[in-house]
Amino acid sequence: MVSYHVYVPLLLRLANDVEENPGPVNIYNIVDHSFTVPADFNQGNISMFGINAGKQCVAMSIYAIVYNEIKSVNIWDTPLMNMLLINANNLYAIISQHIQKDFLLLTDVPEILSINNDTFNLEYSDSFSGALWMDQGNEPYVTLEHAFHEVFDAGNYKACLLTIQANTVAVLMPFPDVFKVFDSHSRDMHGMPAAMVNEQINTTSNNHEKCSQKRQSETITIRKSNQRTKQQEKENRLAKQREKRQQESVAERENRLAKRREKRQESVAERETRLQHQRETKRLKRQNETVEQRKQRLAKARLNYKANKRRCSGKNKSCPPSGSQEHHSNDNSVSHNSVSQLIHKFHKSVSTGPLYICLCCDQLWYKHSVCPAERLRLSNPNSTKHLQGIKSVNDIEWLCLTCDKHLKKNKVPPSAISNGLKFPEKPHFFDLNELECRLIAPRLAFQKIMQAPRGGQLKITGNVVNVPADICNTVNMLPRLPQDTGTIKVQLKRRLQYKSSALSLNVRPNKVMQAAAWLVNTSELYQEQGITFDQHWLSYFDVTIPNSDNENTTVDQTNSTSEDEWSEDEAEIPAGVTDSMLTPTDFVDDTERQHIYNVAPGEGSRPLSIFRDQYSEELAYPGIFLGQRRPDEKQRLTRVYYSEICKSELRRSDRRAAMCIENIFFKTKKMQMKLLLGQSQLAIRKCKMGNRTLTTGELKTPEGLTNLICHDEGYKFLRALRGSPPYFEKAKKDLFAMIRQLGPASLFCSFSSAETKWNHLLRILGKLVDHKDYSDEELDHLNWDEKCRLIQSDPVTCARHFDYQFNAFLKDFLMSEIAPLGKLKDWFYRVEYQQRGSPHIHMLIWLENAPVFGVDKDEDVVNFIDQIITCRKPDNDTELFDLVNRQTHRHSHTCRKNSKKVCRFNYPQPPMRSTQILHPLDDNASETVIRTRKELWKNIKNKLNDLKVPMN
Repeated sequence: MVSYHVYVPLLLRLANDVEENPGPVNIYNIVDHSFTVPADFNQGNISMFGINAGKQCVAMSIYAIVYNEIKSVNIWDTPLMNMLLINANNLYAIISQHIQKDFLLLTDVPEILSINNDTFNLEYSDSFSGALWMDQGNEPYVTLEHAFHEVFDAGNYKACLLTIQANTVAVLMPFPDVFKVFDSHSRDMHGMPAAMVNEQINTTSNNHEKCSQKRQSETITIRKSNQRTKQQEKENRLAKQREKRQQESVAERENRLAKRREKRQESVAERETRLQHQRETKRLKRQNETVEQRKQRLAKARLNYKANKRRCSGKNKSCPPSGSQEHHSNDNSVSHNSVSQLIHKFHKSVSTGPLYICLCCDQLWYKHSVCPAERLRLSNPNSTKHLQGIKSVNDIEWLCLTCDKHLKKNKVPPSAISNGLKFPEKPHFFDLNELECRLIAPRLAFQKIMQAPRGGQLKITGNVVNVPADICNTVNMLPRLPQDTGTIKVQLKRRLQYKSSALSLNVRPNKVMQAAAWLVNTSELYQEQGITFDQHWLSYFDVTIPNSDNENTTVDQTNSTSEDEWSEDEAEIPAGVTDSMLTPTDFVDDTERQHIYNVAPGEGSRPLSIFRDQYSEELAYPGIFLGQRRPDEKQRLTRVYYSEICKSELRRSDRRAAMCIENIFFKTKKMQMKLLLGQSQLAIRKCKMGNRTLTTGELKTPEGLTNLICHDEGYKFLRALRGSPPYFEKAKKDLFAMIRQLGPASLFCSFSSAETKWNHLLRILGKLVDHKDYSDEELDHLNWDEKCRLIQSDPVTCARHFDYQFNAFLKDFLMSEIAPLGKLKDWFYRVEYQQRGSPHIHMLIWLENAPVFGVDKDEDVVNFIDQIITCRKPDNDTELFDLVNRQTHRHSHTCRKNSKKVCRFNYPQPPMRSTQILHPLDDNASETVIRTRKELWKNIKNKLNDLKVPMN
């Protein structure tokens, strides 16, 4: 039992003297936003709190004061704030239901509160009342400074509730002259009112600044109170709807929900009949109305039309930055603070990755793609049969917007787990490495996978070859070791006569035997393939490693005698691949070669098409599917395409498919084949070349095929295949159309991925790959190999997060109201993957009112460039200096091809004191002038290349 003084109710009534006493004009000198701790939502979030939204400030403030005794407010963070709001909402629901009121008064708070099995007694003191702008007390009213002095200095309290008009906040004093304000309303980072911003804690340094901050924030609220914003209208409309819903009885609510469900389930004919009946009823009613009733109806319709138009016009518009220019000391501070807020918002947005698990499809989503599932459970109880009961972020059940949309219509989402997309359960002993899975796979998907430079990411060259494998003979030839954890060295080859191997790893024979026996007994696919083992086959294995005489057609124990053989086929096989990495063939010495087993399960087998081999993927990757086939279309609740299956498996919270690089490439190749087959069949059905119909005879002759190819008709069906020449041909035409309509682009930008430098991405990968929450200190001390391991393990998340970061930067930063580069008119970008395997973007941007080179004056173009681009390094900002230093050009082998000494990108550039536009020489310039200028430019480049300094 903990008893202490935590509560002093302050009821401050605002006077009408705001204009006479405007107070301080710059709140940004009072509140340091760097100490502000925001939550991810506020009390008005309808999706989180439903009918309780916007009414819980008293309950949330008292909960925050009490929770400060459990955990100091000085160490609160965003996840804790989210948890606090949710628990405080539950407290509000209990109190509101008990007193039968929607809005709580200060006298409605409880005297005893229990949190985390600790009971707190709340002792009340007398309240203080006064006007916000009072200079001196006038009994019974006191000034705000006097009230704070009586509470925190004379009364020796540590916290109080402050109510101004209808808003209540908690004021806490963890240290002398240090105040923390817990405000559950929508505020910006400085505590100013803002539409749909998050709840937060603000910090000020003394009593006077705290009074100034509250006065200014409330002044802005009062000045805007006479001008009802769109957000206020929306909140009032929702409040009326909630009030109406609360007044209806249980039977009325059930009747309303039943009618809604009937409308969703009705057929097209039934819906048309219902609408026709409504139209007829409305027409008859209008025929019988009087002139006065008609005028009232039309006036009401005009008001509703205007209100709907205002709501629609504001849906896609961003709210203006809170705290307009009139509340700042100068324009420069406005720009700096606003851009800083945008940067902070961007970093906060990208710091959270796809960690929200949908409890319907079990996929990982970003925060903007999910909503709480509680509302769906209440509105549509029948949908719970498709929910899995999975909790993720903040210990809340989340639902992706796609599944939510389908379930609201009583439809089964195509990607739902209940639609036959659940991964088979893995037994505890099925923890096999890549080669162990290959040894028990009836299909071998041979791929030429190579390691990309820098970063260790993997890439594929060539095709995927699907070869049947004889796993019975392979498994039977593995030695039986005395320990379950005993390992042997195994090399997987395409043919035994090759010196190089496709995969080389240590294998645990006992694990392989156990997994193979389990698959044969439980998998129908394995049984259909005719895979069987002798019931007493385990007793046939010797505990010792066989010598070189124990060789057969599928397993070969290498002896110390080197083979002096070579074939042309062998030259095309990657030499010495270890775990899909290229390694030299002599990675072991002769004494170890006698303990290496060479296996070639697919030797002598004829490759099968991965498209026509129906269960090739399930048979090739037993570590993912465990020998279980995917359900057929007839066994599913709704149709699902193979592309949707691939996206579902790669985004699943179970990362077994996303972390198998070979399976990603396998899915890609199979999807490409399905796409090409469908497009080719569509092209054949058209039977036309231009405006002329094709015949079968023309296609059978070489001349007809040549004519078809010359007119580009032979590969137009590839247009749907991303990355193909017809695909980029279409993109090029779109770009040229934009240039014709908009003119030359204003800016050209490049965006590269820096995975090893992004701690927030490494933290996300740590949660998904290692199931560990890495601290900032641990991430800073990760070596290069550990970072590369995380990035290589989950390339799907890396690619998704880069795309998410770019779109967040484009939408929330470049296209914001502040428009740091200027207002964007249009843009075009192309995503490509660099040599190191990371995504890279080239982008063209068109800006409104941007000067055009060759049309406007050179001075206008130079001024425009200087506003956006600079070559100066920020010496006074270490973080910005490091970011700029990453964009510095450094010579590599691509700069000086063919043994050239001069960089082919013309770096370093000649230095200039200011931005200048260099025009070419006149056409009538003499040969002497041209030769002199060329010699001068050559000397400048030679001098610059002799400098040993980094190039910008």
